[in-house]
Amino acid sequence: MNKQKVQVDKLFSIKDEFNKSIENLAINIYNRFLEKFELLGIGRNRIVFGSKNYVYKIPRNRMGFYDNSEEARLKDECYAICRLILINDIPILVMERLDLNIDEKKLPIWVDFIDCQQVGLSKHGELKAYDYAT
Repeated sequence: MNKQKVQVDKLFSIKDEFNKSIENLAINIYNRFLEKFELLGIGRNRIVFGSKNYVYKIPRNRMGFYDNSEEARLKDECYAICRLILINDIPILVMERLDLNIDEKKLPIWVDFIDCQQVGLSKHGELKAYDYAT
């Protein structure tokens, strides 16, 4: 996706779930991140940016808030290391960036239980899930 600009009003269009004051804060964060980081993807609940070592997940709606909280709460060696930071009262998930270039034929069976087999290798070569909320 790189630095392409997406129509901002489309990103936060769920007005009944995402009140106007929070929407404006999230749009401000989105624009700031767009200037500094690579836009990796736009999911149903979150917008994802990346730097060399980290991935940043910005919530798009209430479920994005929940997903960020859940991923920050779950601690296990099979999950990417992450933490929550607050920017303008919006919980941003900061996660270690994983290498997604892996041989799918060599994946262990537990990966089948991860949605869309969303796993990658840490900088230490450990296989970890990177999108595991709900």
